[in-house]
Amino acid sequence: MMWFRSIEASRFRQFRNPVFVHDLEPGLNVIAGDNEEGKSTLLQAVRAALFDRYKSSVAHTYQPYAEQVSPRVGLVFEIDGTEYTLNKVFSQRREGEATLEASDGRRWEGPQAEEFVAGLLGFTYAPRGGSKAELQGLAGLLWVEQGRAYEEVTLSNRSRQQLHAVLDAEMGELLGGEHGEALQRRVAELRAGYFDKRDKPRGRYRQLQEKLAELAVVLEQAQLDLHQYESKTDQLEKQQAALKGYRDDRAIEKARKKLHEAQARQARVQALWQQIAAAREKLARVHAERKAARLAWETRMKLVRDQQLAHRAHDEAGSALAQTERDLTPARTRVDKLHEEIAAHKKEREAKEVQARRARDGEKLSRLTADKEGLESVLGDARAADDARRACQVQRESLKVTGGLLTELQSLDRDRALAEERLRAAATRVDHRLTSSTGVTLGGRRITGEGSMLLSEAA
Repeated sequence: MMWFRSIEASRFRQFRNPVFVHDLEPGLNVIAGDNEEGKSTLLQAVRAALFDRYKSSVAHTYQPYAEQVSPRVGLVFEIDGTEYTLNKVFSQRREGEATLEASDGRRWEGPQAEEFVAGLLGFTYAPRGGSKAELQGLAGLLWVEQGRAYEEVTLSNRSRQQLHAVLDAEMGELLGGEHGEALQRRVAELRAGYFDKRDKPRGRYRQLQEKLAELAVVLEQAQLDLHQYESKTDQLEKQQAALKGYRDDRAIEKARKKLHEAQARQARVQALWQQIAAAREKLARVHAERKAARLAWETRMKLVRDQQLAHRAHDEAGSALAQTERDLTPARTRVDKLHEEIAAHKKEREAKEVQARRARDGEKLSRLTADKEGLESVLGDARAADDARRACQVQRESLKVTGGLLTELQSLDRDRALAEERLRAAATRVDHRLTSSTGVTLGGRRITGEGSMLLSEAA
């Protein structure tokens, strides 16, 4: 025997939230509810958990409308005293899974769990796609879905053999012996009253079938007429109810009132649009003022940078002056040393001259003469050094840096930088590439070869 203990389903068709049915008992269990509450969907979930593979291509058909989730179904059932817990998550992606646990501690996962269930219930899975009734064995034969009880029963060879074995075992006892033969004869007599040798209806049964077909046509037409009549009746009732509602609710007066309210709201909307237009104009003025303030700020920042550059130039000029003073100090020292050497050489020359006058020896006189020529050469070097000293003094005295000259230099530098900025902002840049024998004059300036220059508007 097999009976279900509980059913759970979540994210399955219309069951977006989990649905639980517990405490089912052996025998008949009735699940009641209004239309579209999910009774058929619950049984479809049970059938999917048993007969469909968890990674089947039909898994997406079990998803709730417009949702990309993985449906889940859980079953607890008992067969021959052993309780099994089956859980399936339908998806062709990684989250798809199937697990089966038995009360005796055994456990199966994935395809092994599905194959064990198929062997336990005696059915086979479809090679591809969803399960088919002819593959579901005796369980599928006894499973009757809503609206499909009239369909022909289809069985696989294995299911047909199982059914024949059951019928043979059950009917063997019933049809055995004289009682069984008499029963067969009676059945044959009764059947002969309804069917001929070719198994076609005969006699009263055939007449009733023909009458049933005629009545079915009449019934279908009557149902169609009834449906049209009920549709017209429903429309008439709706129109009468709407008319009564208009009369009871004074719909025309309410509509006029709504019209006045809408006109008032429209007037308020127009006033708001006017306020928005005024606010936009004010915003445009604010943007213009902000732009002007930014331009003024940029001009001030440029002046600050010019002042910083002027301070830097002043510091550099001071540094150059100090460096010049430092360069003149060795020259002065050298000049003083040369003066001392000249004085010493003068004294030495005088002594040598005295010695030369006193010397009578020609060899000594020649030596003195040579010494004199050397001293005269040294004297020439001393005079050249003295001339260099005087030139350095003249150069030092010509380097006069006053505050007025520095201020004028800073002003000229600012005017030059401002003129360059104005030229860059308003001038036209001309790139040229001329042959060696060609010359062109632009803006009073002669250009040759390859390069670029800026031209003012006048040029």
